[in-house]
Amino acid sequence: MDSRFAYRQRAVAFALSFLCVALPSQAEHLPFKYLSTLNDRWSAAEIVCTATVSEVVATGDLPVIEGTKLTEYLVSARVDRIFKGTWTEQRIAFQSFGLYSPDGIVQYIGPPTADFRSHSRYLLFLRNETTPEVITPVFGTAILLAPQGAATQYLHLVPPGGSADKVALAAEMIAAIYAEPPQLRNSADYFGHIGELLRGSSAAHLFETFYKDDDGVLRVVAARMALGWSPDDPFVKERASKVLLGVAADSSAPESSRADAILKLAEMGAQEARPYAEQIALRGKDAWAREFALRALVRVGTRTSEDALIHALDDPFLVNQFLAVYALQQIECGTLLDEEVFRQDSQRIVAYWKDHASRPLGNPPCRGR
Repeated sequence: MDSRFAYRQRAVAFALSFLCVALPSQAEHLPFKYLSTLNDRWSAAEIVCTATVSEVVATGDLPVIEGTKLTEYLVSARVDRIFKGTWTEQRIAFQSFGLYSPDGIVQYIGPPTADFRSHSRYLLFLRNETTPEVITPVFGTAILLAPQGAATQYLHLVPPGGSADKVALAAEMIAAIYAEPPQLRNSADYFGHIGELLRGSSAAHLFETFYKDDDGVLRVVAARMALGWSPDDPFVKERASKVLLGVAADSSAPESSRADAILKLAEMGAQEARPYAEQIALRGKDAWAREFALRALVRVGTRTSEDALIHALDDPFLVNQFLAVYALQQIECGTLLDEEVFRQDSQRIVAYWKDHASRPLGNPPCRGR
């Protein structure tokens, strides 16, 4: 499954062609381009600081940037630490911009937009030190953090060797992951920020501190991220695999976390994932979890998986039917099924495999690629 942003705000449609491409910059503003990484945001900023927002006020101005009318906000905040820049005041006020609609309501699908809230603390990335503003219009670049002081208790988890700023920021990301009530938009984002700060084995070893957490979601994300930041370390791989297998086997863990763990194990070629993938393919309640289980069976499925795959032929979602047929053809025919061939004749192909399941002694309905 491709990773996609799907952040929605209610209401009528709003044309946002600038969201998909970076247009040439006009005036002083950066183009409408989402800066997804911590390093990109840092490079684009003249001020990087942690601060708690005290007030967000719509100014009433509707500036036009890149030919698009926006709503302007003035955000006031109390600064507690400067990481980049020469700002010396305890208070800071900066401009932020939101999508504008005459009705005041917007429907939007795309990268996250700026959404500052009073009494919330952020890592801010600002430009123009004399009259600060967010580094790029509309898109969210600030990182939501836990309240000031919460990160101190996690400093000991950060491996030594990094700069004081990187250690402090890594601890801030850990605090945000653990914040109560949960403040995180997506825990994977915070793990990614930690990875950028610490890199390699240092990041992987920090992620391992989450392996004993009660939350299966965090254990899976931590293991996946450890493998991602230190893919060639056999010890990291061994420990992460054990964590993933533990979540896959835990029937009390969220189904989505089990499916995520199962797919990652299958991508690593771990046959131990197969029986758990079969369980979710047969009895999974969530379509997304069944999809991940079937994707796992495409990689590690055997003839013992065929009951689960035949069952998936009746899945209400076409993508899951396709994955089931794809896996069956690999197992029975040793060939691959072309997605376009299936799309053009999906009902008949599924019917052929159902018929073959009821009469297994006949030749399987293999399709060429």
